[in-house]
Amino acid sequence: MTIQAIFPLLEYTGFSNLLKFKRWKDRGFSSDEKKSKQVSIQNYADLYSGPEYLIHFRYATLLLFLYIAMIYGTAIPFLWLISMLGYTVYWFNERKLIFNYYRAPPAYDIEITETAFFIISILPFFSLPIAFWQLGNRQIFDNILVGIKTSKDVRLSSHTIPQVLKSLTENPF
Repeated sequence: MTIQAIFPLLEYTGFSNLLKFKRWKDRGFSSDEKKSKQVSIQNYADLYSGPEYLIHFRYATLLLFLYIAMIYGTAIPFLWLISMLGYTVYWFNERKLIFNYYRAPPAYDIEITETAFFIISILPFFSLPIAFWQLGNRQIFDNILVGIKTSKDVRLSSHTIPQVLKSLTENPF
């Protein structure tokens, strides 16, 4: 998650410098911005306008930050901070990229946004059972381990739904 949080900065630096190098090479390694080796206007426009803006990759990254924080953040609270850092870096980076790097994005319909909102709306159905399991895990919080006698025995976790419900009724807090 930390790499994913800072990767947009590396991506912008790397790809924008690569694009600047290609433009500089097109000018014959000259500083004169009016020179070009391109023979058609379309090739010149393709070189100097930047890449297409692919919104589905952007939604996927934002959903990744949200899902990882919601599912594993209960057991690893530091993920909330990393996700917030990643989202903040991503937000500022996207603003800069849209204005300075990408071509004008095509007009997207509302379907992709509604799909992203639907995916976000089903997140609690995945994260709540996992959070329940993480918070009720007796091996983590109560330091209870069930030993095994032979190598073929299965190590029990003392972490089943009836045991958790029984412990909640005996000692709710």
